[in-house]
Amino acid sequence: MNVILASRRLKTSDRRDHVYAFLGSPLARRKNGSLIVEPDYDKKNDAENVFVEVAIALLANEREAPWVLLYVDPTCEDDLQAVHLPSWAPRWDSWEHKGNGECEYWYRAGGEIKLFKPKVHDTYHLHFDGFLFDHIQWTSDLIQMDRFLLSLAQPPSQYPGKVLVDELWAALVAIVGCTDREFHDGFLLALVRAFPFAKGLFSINMDELRADFRAYQTRIRSPSRDRVSHSDLLEDGNPWGMEFNLLNLENKRFFFRKTGRLGVAPSFSRPGDVCCIAFGLANPIILRPSTSNPNHYNLVGGAYINDVMNGELLENLDISDLKTETIRLA
Repeated sequence: MNVILASRRLKTSDRRDHVYAFLGSPLARRKNGSLIVEPDYDKKNDAENVFVEVAIALLANEREAPWVLLYVDPTCEDDLQAVHLPSWAPRWDSWEHKGNGECEYWYRAGGEIKLFKPKVHDTYHLHFDGFLFDHIQWTSDLIQMDRFLLSLAQPPSQYPGKVLVDELWAALVAIVGCTDREFHDGFLLALVRAFPFAKGLFSINMDELRADFRAYQTRIRSPSRDRVSHSDLLEDGNPWGMEFNLLNLENKRFFFRKTGRLGVAPSFSRPGDVCCIAFGLANPIILRPSTSNPNHYNLVGGAYINDVMNGELLENLDISDLKTETIRLA
């Protein structure tokens, strides 16, 4: 999947070649040596059909299956509403992907990947086991990169004098009415998605994170921040390290759950969307009830949510009021 993920940034005269052009990779073969999909340039086999075909093939592959849903990233409402292809089938012709999950990250919200047992029904419906555990109460505006870069000489003209991290914090305080250290630490962890490349949740040094954030705030609030060199790092922290971690927020939304936890969700998320743990998936996923298929959901995408990424909800599943069920996606 990482091979065809890279193909999203390339140009093709035929959209099907975002998949077909890379079937020469040895990773594009099944255990018996056959290709995961066979090239077919028949006019009836349009790009959307190819994307569905390869999604089904990847979901049947033990190595690839746990990551397929985390590469879904709708580009428009039609994608989310499953107008042209199922909401759970990634598009491979869109280069704007900014996912919340990668196999290199330490996340294991749904436990061991071997627990993911997807089943495709009637080509367009996907079933798997998991549980619903919350709803989104509030989302931020779509986050753009130019809102948090230290290298900009001036804030963008449409946001004069406003700093993104300050806006997010002020909005959360207005909603929650809480400013204590524990809540602010949760805010920082969500901003950087708990350092995805760290060795694990317990390897995160909160003192360093707080110091880096304070240094970043000092720089981003300064009109002359573009003239500060890397050799002038504040002794109290590394603002550029914080900036690097914030790059993961691009084209996403900060959000607040009804039960009080913070997270980062895909661009099309909105209040009322459902938070779900799928057994075996590294990240929780955001779902929206389907308007055309009763008892089904459409997949909005993968998310980061504080206090669930290390399998915390699974540990208490037997003693909680959470209900395991078959989740159906259209």
